[in-house]
Amino acid sequence: MCQVDDYILEMWKETEEGRKKLEYWNKFKGNPPGLFIGMPSLEEYDDDLVKLMDACIKQNKTWEELLNWDVPDDALY
Repeated sequence: MCQVDDYILEMWKETEEGRKKLEYWNKFKGNPPGLFIGMPSLEEYDDDLVKLMDACIKQNKTWEELLNWDVPDDALY
């Protein structure tokens, strides 16, 4: 399980995307999605991370599971 410090958790409360990250974090206790070089297209979600996280929460799947993608150890974002 990854860790997010209290400062980051407080920052997330300030924006719509941040609040969705907080909701995602509380559900999965894993890193919310980011934009990585080489990751699958988010076109289905209008290239919107908030919509992707909404779909994850509704389907009870992490973003990696939903996109069927294992993030490479050397992934750049």
